[in-house]
Amino acid sequence: MKKFIFQCIAFSIPFIFIIISVILWDPFKVFFQYEDYYNSNIFGNRANTCLALFLKNNPQRKYNSFIIGNSKSLAFRVHDWQQYFAADKNFSGFHFDGSNEGIYGMTKMIKFLSIHTDSLKNILLILDYHTFHDISNKNEHLFILPPSISGESSITFYSKFIHASLDPKFIYYCIEYNLTKKYKPFMQNILISPDALYNSDNLTGDIYSYQREKDINSDSIKYYREKIKNGVFYDRRIKVIPDDTMPLITLARLKEIEKICKQHNTNIKIVISPLYEQISLGKKNLTTLNEIFGANNVFDFSGENEFTRDIGNYYEFSHYRPKVARTIMAKIYGNNTKSGSIK
Repeated sequence: MKKFIFQCIAFSIPFIFIIISVILWDPFKVFFQYEDYYNSNIFGNRANTCLALFLKNNPQRKYNSFIIGNSKSLAFRVHDWQQYFAADKNFSGFHFDGSNEGIYGMTKMIKFLSIHTDSLKNILLILDYHTFHDISNKNEHLFILPPSISGESSITFYSKFIHASLDPKFIYYCIEYNLTKKYKPFMQNILISPDALYNSDNLTGDIYSYQREKDINSDSIKYYREKIKNGVFYDRRIKVIPDDTMPLITLARLKEIEKICKQHNTNIKIVISPLYEQISLGKKNLTTLNEIFGANNVFDFSGENEFTRDIGNYYEFSHYRPKVARTIMAKIYGNNTKSGSIK
């Protein structure tokens, strides 16, 4: 028996060494805290980064206003949003989102914030058609919610990043890029292209695509011609017919958000994003949102409209530009930010 135990220990040592090495390397920046989460070209878990920044800064900043959504919400910036609350000297905004996040994650985020903040004054919730049908936690390392938000297994969460760090393709791409300093097309979806790198405001949680804005402003014709040539912007003449059937769990999540907002007397505004694919939210879904949150708090920019007709409003088919978000906020708030509280 002793010999067997010794053999098991000896056999385990290499694996333990590998796991410890991966944790110390921490390419996805989930095991430790960092001053800068965006100083590499490795895709990180956005929800985990937002959580880390929130926990680090909240004791001093005392956040009370939040932009909640998935990566499409990145067009909305706290710096632009806060001007509509100039009369509130205690306004303190933070951008809390998760890549590819749906209604499950957004509800979990709002619930987490309702517990870990002294006040939940304002929420700007950015939804789209797809978020209503995304009703569970993700399995992929880039999209899975941190356990302190999801309430699910920490072992499952961190094992996803250990496994991803040991992916031979990921290791190879990291080595090649660091040796050559050249980004190649096959690295897409594994490493971030230099023209898509982000700058971060670690106090607000906002991240900025300065290089893409610079490229568009420098030569927009060239930028969009190349995107069209590469099939990034596709033909939209065939319209997608929305499914107006909202999953019952989605309805329950929305009512949970409404309940939290009532408890905190939260001024909530809901934006339905203008997606490039021009898929409409659907009349029944919009009616449901209006019934739960009030029609004066729901703003639908889905389908074909002034924003979605012009590809100049997009970086690519998934993400619209900050200028679109600024126009939307102007339409929403104007001179009145008080009327949206749910009571």
